[in-house]
Amino acid sequence: FLKDAQSKTFLEHVHESSTNYAAELSDSLKDKVFDRIFRQLARGFLHYRKKELAIQTETGESLKDIYNGTLTLLYRLLFILYAEDRDLLPVTEPAYRHYSLARLKQRVAELRDKKSILTDLSTDLWSDLDTLFRIVDIGDPKLNVPTYNGGLFSQKNPKNDFLKTNKIPDPWLAEALDHLTREAGDENEKPQFIDYSELEVRHLGSIYEGLLEF
Repeated sequence: FLKDAQSKTFLEHVHESSTNYAAELSDSLKDKVFDRIFRQLARGFLHYRKKELAIQTETGESLKDIYNGTLTLLYRLLFILYAEDRDLLPVTEPAYRHYSLARLKQRVAELRDKKSILTDLSTDLWSDLDTLFRIVDIGDPKLNVPTYNGGLFSQKNPKNDFLKTNKIPDPWLAEALDHLTREAGDENEKPQFIDYSELEVRHLGSIYEGLLEF
């Protein structure tokens, strides 16, 4: 850790590298969220509404609802990914991990790596997500999860009504979750899971702001 007048200390290099990585990760996530993930989730909602709810024609108002519902879903996913990677949720405890997004993203990665065929008649992945959202909303002492006081996950918040009646079939949700949780490596390497703990709150805020401007 000694330092001469012309060079940086080891810790300064580590801090600088970490800061640069977090900024690059934030920019990469922004690009993926806007270019691929948001559209994939929205298309999933549209497909479900047409096939399961028999809605053949969307109106300007219903498209706005889909847009807002997709935004809310993305906010929830980013919130939980950040909270789990920062150990703000008890992801290392088996009881919670069974329902966690960490477990779900691992399952999705295995399905995608094996090129498993997913049917658009199934919303199993959505059901797992919905359970996790309810756990975060009202808490569960058995899982060591306290009640979350914000409105983002609230079942009573009318702004969240869209997510009560609409779902995303497995093919669309699996692809979106995989892009949100893994970064493609070199040509012959498997994608690697993104470590959201590397992000600072300001980076997450930057992604949120970008979504609102999208």
